[in-house]
Amino acid sequence: MQEGPRACPRSLSRKRRVGGLLAKASTYSSELKTKCLDMLIFQLNHALSSSPTLRVFADDIGLVACNRRMAIPVLSRIFARVASYSALHLSGTKTQLVPIGTLSPPDSEVLEREGWSNLDTAHTKARYLGIIIGPDARPEDTLLRILNKFEARVRHWSATTSPLSYRIKMYIMYIHPLLSYYTQFF
Repeated sequence: MQEGPRACPRSLSRKRRVGGLLAKASTYSSELKTKCLDMLIFQLNHALSSSPTLRVFADDIGLVACNRRMAIPVLSRIFARVASYSALHLSGTKTQLVPIGTLSPPDSEVLEREGWSNLDTAHTKARYLGIIIGPDARPEDTLLRILNKFEARVRHWSATTSPLSYRIKMYIMYIHPLLSYYTQFF
């Protein structure tokens, strides 16, 4: 989700006097954004209860829809409704629709009718929270990216002249979590 120019109501966009101090409304907007995202998730769950998978982390949403011709209009209406009261919009450049199978002309017509024809539908795999997903995704796709990060971090930290206890701490905090993250999914 992407914040629009009016991400919070006008009444919250002004500075407020809190305990004798001036506080910017940004402290309010993150709470408002969270509530709007909660309402979005509730609406998605309710409208697409037959969908096998809905995953949300912060403002990243991963969704598998069984019937894309039925789901796209529903998703379009829900996202438009949430955008109307929250100013949170789908980012057209970051949103990917990964079809399982080739899009047919009726699929393309549905996307056009809902104003989603600009979404990227050319991929057979995409990245969600660092994990490669889609019909052509393989566990090795994700592992290769993680191993590259792992090796870069090992090179960086092994070049330091830090005490052994500090190196162990760095391994536990910055290097090991990469592999443990991967093992949660595969």
